Amino acid sequence: MREISCIICAYNECDRIKAILQAVDAHPALKEVIVVNDGSTDDTAGLVRAFPDGGLRIERWDALQRSVDCGGIKAVACCIGLLAAMLVSV
Repeated sequence: MREISCIICAYNECDRIKAILQAVDAHPALKEVIVVNDGSTDDTAGLVRAFPDGGLRIERWDALQRSVDCGGIKAVACCIGLLAAMLVSV
């Protein structure tokens, strides 16, 4: 049963975001994916927009470089899953 919301906080992740989205898209417990793009200057936002949703609800947020933590916290409030998992790249 799909009950987990996955929040991905991203900043300049165009080299890795496609692989990350492919991995989470294949997870059987995920109900939705929310990508918080924190003002990336590369093509992160474009790659996320182009990614097919594969049955998941995929939300794409563009933050104004306030910090991925700030955008991630706001995304938690919008989750529709029973549980939330946050992925942050360092």
